Amino acid sequence: MEKITREAASQRQTVAGGGGGPHDPSMEARITKLELEAGAVRESLKRLEGAVDKIADRLGRMEVDIARLDGRISGLPTTWVLVTAILAGQATLLGFAFVLLRYLRP
Repeated sequence: MEKITREAASQRQTVAGGGGGPHDPSMEARITKLELEAGAVRESLKRLEGAVDKIADRLGRMEVDIARLDGRISGLPTTWVLVTAILAGQATLLGFAFVLLRYLRP
């Protein structure tokens, strides 16, 4: 606890009285550099906003395409429908072959 109190007292000594702030001669240069960096960050954000807008447009078009594909896929016959149709066709051909062989024999 005593160590913390000493550190706080030493920090108070570096601050000027009268509301002038700490004595840091490089503060103005650091603030100028931060302001320049903030401008660069703003420009980067503007470029990113444009890229994000383009991505959002592409995603919107992809959603429409996916919905259209989903509609087309849902209209396709299922496996069981295809198997049933094939078996029915084969049974019909077998029936015709039976009739031909049975009644058209010499």
